[in-house]
Amino acid sequence: MDPKITPITHRVTKWRDVETVAVDGGETFRVDGREFARLSADGHLTVPMSPALRDQLLTDGLADGVRGRPDRVTYRVRSAADVPGAIRLLRIAYLHRCTPDVPSVSRDDHLRRLGASTELVELLAHPGGEKQSA
Repeated sequence: MDPKITPITHRVTKWRDVETVAVDGGETFRVDGREFARLSADGHLTVPMSPALRDQLLTDGLADGVRGRPDRVTYRVRSAADVPGAIRLLRIAYLHRCTPDVPSVSRDDHLRRLGASTELVELLAHPGGEKQSA
């Protein structure tokens, strides 16, 4: 694994209920048995997202889209300077995949650490990352 990737894995595996699974050319991150991201050994991070959350991440400039996959975003870790952005995206993915009723996950603490837009916080505040109708 590329040395610039190690701090990412080290940080994310400290979050509650996160486990990693080695896969060919990298690893996946899981919470509650559900994959929330895949990180390749060369620093390519791919994250499944709801379409609304994906659109907001693109709008906020926090990730890039995956052509032909409206349910995915990507982020490239090229240097140590990209590590905080990768961790931010992983935190968003973690919150997106955690069910809101899991008491072991401090959603408020994670949301506070994001420094995210109001729109992004609103999407993460609801199950499945979708805004609720008024």
